[in-house]
Amino acid sequence: MSLSVSDYVVTKDKSSSLTFLQIYLTTLRHQDTTLARLQQIYDEMLEVLSELLELQQEDQREEKDDGDAP
Repeated sequence: MSLSVSDYVVTKDKSSSLTFLQIYLTTLRHQDTTLARLQQIYDEMLEVLSELLELQQEDQREEKDDGDAP
């Protein structure tokens, strides 16, 4: 005889507790939100650093051009 979907199973395992599962799912949602915010911050940081690199490269080209001119 095997278990069916409608059968009840009595267990004392914490991972089968409804309260534990609700807390666990809430924690996962919070982690997901945090990761999304961190990704947004990293994207903004990458954009700023890219702009700074472009400005630095432009300055170096201008200094090189000024040094080459007689």
